[in-house]
Amino acid sequence: MNFFEIMAECSIALTGFGAVHAALRGSNHPRGVFRAWTIVLLGAIAFLLCILPLLLALTDLPAERLWTLASTVGLPIAIIAAISGIKFDSRLTEIGYPSQGPMILRVAQVSTVIAVVALLSVVIGWPAAPGPFFYAIAPVSLLFAALLAMLHAFLVPLQMVLTQKQPEANEIDSDGGAP
Repeated sequence: MNFFEIMAECSIALTGFGAVHAALRGSNHPRGVFRAWTIVLLGAIAFLLCILPLLLALTDLPAERLWTLASTVGLPIAIIAAISGIKFDSRLTEIGYPSQGPMILRVAQVSTVIAVVALLSVVIGWPAAPGPFFYAIAPVSLLFAALLAMLHAFLVPLQMVLTQKQPEANEIDSDGGAP
């Protein structure tokens, strides 16, 4: 269970950093708000997934039941997060705010789907009996997606440093970050 304690600490730290980053930058661009929301939401869900087995371990549930119950609770939340992330991205693109880093975004979306598949595999008990390994894949995948969202916030400044050229006006939102 130490793994989940450490992951819970990392999740809450990432969530807090994401919230502070969003508040300090004050992004009002739709992509900036979407990134901030993604960081905070996925960090919070990862925290929930990490803290849940720790709380259930305080009961006298058998191990298989503990992991199945934790996955059953986390699965609908992870599904909603994965679907809403994909839908929000599609909607932003439709209304004229395409992503500057579509590859990063797609990897993050796949990572959230991996979290859903991992939780589902624990719920149905396939390919192995319910246990901590496949369950642990879910919060790690969600944190990876949140980390990609955070790194994406620094994509334009990083590109400016690497290429040593000024970005075009449409590449920078009103708060100086990448859309």
